[in-house]
This record gives sequence, structure tokens and C-alpha cells, in this order.
Amino acid sequence: MFRQCYSPDENASFKRIHDLLGREAHRAGLPLETLRAWTGAHNRMRGSHLDYLILARAAELDLIRKGTAENSGWHPDRVHMSPQQMLSTIFYGDAIHWGTQRTVVDAWDQEHYFWAMKRRFDTIRVAVQLGHLYVGFAAVVGRATGELAADSI
Repeated sequence: MFRQCYSPDENASFKRIHDLLGREAHRAGLPLETLRAWTGAHNRMRGSHLDYLILARAAELDLIRKGTAENSGWHPDRVHMSPQQMLSTIFYGDAIHWGTQRTVVDAWDQEHYFWAMKRRFDTIRVAVQLGHLYVGFAAVVGRATGELAADSI
């Protein structure tokens, strides 16, 4: 189910549903800001770990010291892989196909057991975090199509 939302080529993907809603909203003359916000969040979560994004936003809001996000282990320059790279590695090296990414998964397994398991766990965390975004977006779709009443959210 996650892959159907995640992969842009799937019929039920975030991208396809987002684009369909965008076309219909544009056709109806409705504002597109909300859809753009969802796209931005989706792209940021595929490119950077949520831990980093939270720290960066908290620093912007002066909730934590400036520089905390840049000095964290989740900064994009310090992580082993982006969320998108991690998911691709698991999809095409282990969970779905033993294809193009299998050598990467094998390299993980050659490392210390702790690091191999941490990478797998971190990949699951990324999928869960993006899954929450997809559930939220499904509510937006449900409201837009009239399939989800406001009082049921």
C-alpha cells in the first residue's frame, strides 16, 4: 500500500492524485496553495529526514538555538542516504526486488550488525513518516471529493 502512494508511476500515487486534483482545481478556478504546500512537504520529506526538517523549522521559529539543525546528525550532509535513496535501496535491493540495489543491501550486511539493522530501522521510520503524510493527504482528497465529511475527521 505504501509503495502505491509513494511511487509516482502507480495509479494511486501521491503524484498522480495530486496532479488530478490540481487539474480539477485549476479548471474550477480554485486556489492551488494548499496543494502546493502538500507537494512541498512531500518533496522535502523525500529529500531530507524529518528529524532534520523539524529541527530546521524549530530554529526558524526561535524555539531552539540557531545552528542546531545544521550541527545535527540528521543534516543532509551528514546522513548516509536521503529518505528517497533509503527507500529505493530497500525496494530494489531487498523487499520488492533483488535488483539494482542488492549490492548496497549486501554492503550494509557486511558492516557491523548494529549499523545494518539501524539502516533498516531508519528506512522503516522514513516509510512511516511518509505514510502519515499520505494519510493526511487522503483526508484532503476525501474532503475535496465529498467522500469524507468534515465532522468525521
